[in-house]
Amino acid sequence: MLRNISGKEFSFTGQIRDVPDLRQSFFELARQVFGLDFEPWYQAGYWSEDYRPFVLAYKGRVVSCVAVNEIRTRINGADKRFIQLGTVMTHPDFRGQGLARFILEQVLEETAEADGVYLFANDSVLDFYPKFGFRPEKEAQCRTAVSPRKGNVRKLDLDSPVDRELLISHYLEQNNPYSAFPMLGNTGLLMFYCGNFWKEDVFLLEDFDTVAIALPEGEQFTCCELFGDGKAPLTELLGILAGHFSLEKAALGFPPAEKLPLFPYKEEDSTLFVLEGKENPCQNGAMLFPFLSHA
Repeated sequence: MLRNISGKEFSFTGQIRDVPDLRQSFFELARQVFGLDFEPWYQAGYWSEDYRPFVLAYKGRVVSCVAVNEIRTRINGADKRFIQLGTVMTHPDFRGQGLARFILEQVLEETAEADGVYLFANDSVLDFYPKFGFRPEKEAQCRTAVSPRKGNVRKLDLDSPVDRELLISHYLEQNNPYSAFPMLGNTGLLMFYCGNFWKEDVFLLEDFDTVAIALPEGEQFTCCELFGDGKAPLTELLGILAGHFSLEKAALGFPPAEKLPLFPYKEEDSTLFVLEGKENPCQNGAMLFPFLSHA
């Protein structure tokens, strides 16, 4: 689809995964703007229809993008479909020409049937998203003291096909029974994180056949996800991780299904925006969107 914007003719599409020239151009722009390399993730076969960049291309080269990430979840027993917008980027030579505005308007029409739409913006663009009906929202994170205990913990080797399959099968078949907002069926986003940023942070709690994604930092660790049958108490699993890390403080990277202490949370240089008129599970700082659902 050809569009004239600011006196230039661009092609607009939401289908680039299987178009080699546009796909490679998208990879190059992401490396330039964010320092992100999507190509290994694509080559490994994890780019599914859940991740859909909408782009404007100029003379065959992607110069602006807003990506749609489909987040399926279950809240209070009801299936929900949320959309997170991410990979919002424009080539430096094309900024200030209304390209991101054009794509965002198209994307909001495309996702109008979603239960909720949200995004995380860095502090340099906080005035941009309210123009489209987004409002900043607060989040709350569970943080708690933990009593370390003994347990058998094995770090998964995600270069091993066996361990990768163990992670994926636990995610797809059991997911996170401790979460009030589990991210369901999005293997692509799971492996984007676990193949890159969290590659060294995935463990099997062997006594309970539960996979944990847990990041130790300073005096506490953050448990981003737990994939298992849910029979063990959450406190027991956190205690085993605490013993493994020799730490006594834990934070959760997902909203707990049980009532636990919550504290205001804000990631540095990042603000949550939620589209008004849609569902907003974080309203008034009631919870946080799972770290695994960030894109």
